[in-house]
Amino acid sequence: MRKEVFRYRQALWKGYHDIVQEKALRVETLIDIYKEIKQVNDGIRPPQTETVILLNEEAGN
Repeated sequence: MRKEVFRYRQALWKGYHDIVQEKALRVETLIDIYKEIKQVNDGIRPPQTETVILLNEEAGN
């Protein structure tokens, strides 16, 4: 639990500094905060990975 709280603190502190420095909230800052908290290298998924569910109108869906 301590590590998780520390990661949140570090991520939010870094995000705060980025916002102050840039004078704006950027998508990159949000991604950096997420990466720090989750300890991953993921980013925003590209559009081609989106899942689309098509409903069959004739089946009543």
